[in-house]
Amino acid sequence: SLEKEENVFRIFFLGGSTAFGATALSDMKTIPGYMQKLFDQVELEQRIEIINAGIPGGYSYIESKLISEKILEYNPDLLVIYDGYNDNYRSFDNYYFDTKETNSTRDLLQYILQNNFYKTPQFFYHQYFRAVFDSTELIVFDDSKKFEKSERWANTWRDVCSENESKGIKTIITLQPILGTGEKELTKEEKRNFDKYDGEKIIKNYEFFAKQLEELSDSCTKIVDLRN
Repeated sequence: SLEKEENVFRIFFLGGSTAFGATALSDMKTIPGYMQKLFDQVELEQRIEIINAGIPGGYSYIESKLISEKILEYNPDLLVIYDGYNDNYRSFDNYYFDTKETNSTRDLLQYILQNNFYKTPQFFYHQYFRAVFDSTELIVFDDSKKFEKSERWANTWRDVCSENESKGIKTIITLQPILGTGEKELTKEEKRNFDKYDGEKIIKNYEFFAKQLEELSDSCTKIVDLRN
């Protein structure tokens, strides 16, 4: 609802398919859903409302457009950005495009995945992801323009943070963990996917995004490196 109750603190959680919950069967099985459950268990002066604004394949440009074109209408108090991977992986020359189709696709996909009436589309969606993950073909990562990609990512969020600050909206930027960034020992399946997706190159490129985080500390409410 566009209307926000007086005693509500409204949080929007943005990111790609991980935030959206690409393989989750309900909102409560997503990261924002688990956050909502935790807040509901704590007595606070205000009621915390967390809204999942994740987009499958989402990255900084379309997320920033979603904020300016739609989310600001809902009077948010806080935006939590959970991304980095898709900006790192996306081609540098394929960054700007019309976001209206992306938003409508996201809404349709979310409705299908979280409505048990649509069992057949859900089945084929999950079968598609299984087929992709089961393939052993090496997908070579393009590590060109590594600095330019990370710099543009940081510039996009710096502009968003500054604009939000002028409106009294807090913004937290997090660099999401990805396969191979933590100290966890990988399972056989994880190791296979790490090798398949050229994980070593991805991790090296991702370091440029981590270095950009500190540049955002003056503009954004908080920055958090979640890689470890």
